[in-house]
Order: sequence, then structure tokens, then C-alpha cells
Amino acid sequence: MGRISDDIPLKAPGSTQPTTVAVLLRKLHVKDAPFEKQNEAIRQWLEENRPGPTMRRSLERHGFGGLFNGHISTGT
Repeated sequence: MGRISDDIPLKAPGSTQPTTVAVLLRKLHVKDAPFEKQNEAIRQWLEENRPGPTMRRSLERHGFGGLFNGHISTGT
């Protein structure tokens, strides 16, 4: 029988997407930046990433929902 760690599927660092605005802002290094700078950083992130449902709700709750226009499908 192998070691326990042999059975754990590991992901490469940075290969998972954040699921909340707070985590995303830290990842983008704009946590304490003005809203306009945060907005631009998230807009750029959305050009390369498709947020999951949890992140989408978090973005909407924190005032970034308007960034979805033109970047991702609304699913409707």
C-alpha cells in the first residue's frame, strides 16, 4: 500500500480560481486600492477567466456586477 499522500490529487499552485472578491483582490494585489483600480483589475481578470457561480454572486454583491457585460455569458 502506498503512502496516504500518493492518493491525494494535488493541483499546481495558482491553478485554482478564487471564489470570493476578497480573495481575488488579494490575488490581484489591489485589496487596499481605490474602487476604480480594483474595478480595472477585475475587468482585466475577467478577460482571461470565467468566474464560477460563487464568484459571480460575490462580484455582484460587491458592486462589480456591471463588469459582466461583454466579458461572460449571463447564462440566459
